[in-house]
Amino acid sequence: MRKILDGIRKLLVGQKQIVIEKEAIQNILPHRGDKLLLDKVTIDEHKITGEFLVTEAVCAGHVIAGIPVMKGSDFCDMAAQLLGVLVSQLPETISILDNGKKTLAALRYDGVLFKAGIHPGEKVSIETTIDVEFDERHGFTEITGGRFNVRVGNLPRPRVSISSVTLTPVNTENMKPK
Repeated sequence: MRKILDGIRKLLVGQKQIVIEKEAIQNILPHRGDKLLLDKVTIDEHKITGEFLVTEAVCAGHVIAGIPVMKGSDFCDMAAQLLGVLVSQLPETISILDNGKKTLAALRYDGVLFKAGIHPGEKVSIETTIDVEFDERHGFTEITGGRFNVRVGNLPRPRVSISSVTLTPVNTENMKPK
């Protein structure tokens, strides 16, 4: 296992932070429409933060006690998307993705805890450290980031926390329907 903190710090040379807007996020991730759960991403030398405005469309079909609520699985996807945006900026990942022949896919989510619901109209932020690990064994690569917290507005307590998210490169040819 190796940590990639140095790669991230090299990205930031001469900058305090990198801001990636939605259009650029769409160039990185395959997600579109209601499945793209990041409107903006900010990377600095200590953390990466994603922002997202929860919409009625994202909560459609998930109603608890008559109130639309964002699905718990969407928070896991949001964390995976945030990690994907971060590692897509690194030379290590670019070579692993083999010039677009591979893409990153979620492999594992650990320690997911839902503390309160999040509703349409709420602006959420998801944050994690830049402490990302690459683990390459037997031709298999795992990329893991940890301690994701989802907050609403400027409230200090997270409503959702995820201990870690692990991504792995997959061949894009394997993703096509047969």
